[in-house]
Amino acid sequence: MLSDKKFKFFATLTTFCIITLALISGCGGGGDGDGNDESTPTPIIGTGSIQGTVRSSSGTPLNAIHVRAVNISDDNIQLSAFSGIGPNLTFQNGVFRIDGVPAGDYRVLIEKLDGRSSTFEDNRYSNFVGLNSPLISFPDEYFNGAAESSLDNPLDFAVITVTEDQTTQGINLITNDGG
Repeated sequence: MLSDKKFKFFATLTTFCIITLALISGCGGGGDGDGNDESTPTPIIGTGSIQGTVRSSSGTPLNAIHVRAVNISDDNIQLSAFSGIGPNLTFQNGVFRIDGVPAGDYRVLIEKLDGRSSTFEDNRYSNFVGLNSPLISFPDEYFNGAAESSLDNPLDFAVITVTEDQTTQGINLITNDGG
């Protein structure tokens, strides 16, 4: 059995590897995280993009939140990005962009990177994440379209239609953090 110290080390190492791979591969993300497309990714034929922001209930932009697009017809088609994290490691304003999304209908979900269990509630998995996003608690939740608010049902979702060679914008999520 692993000691708490070894377990925390392996959890930190695993998360670091996941974030590093996501940043290297782009994790479907694009731009530099500030919402301005200074670097245009090479388009993948037959795909589009999803772009928006993640904010807390108080309006604070949240960086390093995992944003995942799940195809309505096939749960095996999933792409993701991190809010506020672009290829050049900038953290700005909770903006995310998921590129390379095959045309079709999706639901968009946000998930926390840290605080997933009581063991890690007070420990950041990574200083990289911890220094750039406030520690708040919120349930995994879907974008709920016009009904999106800090009080919406986290399981309700609006269908997002991705069109080839287009960016679906305005997917602005607000956490149900009770703050």
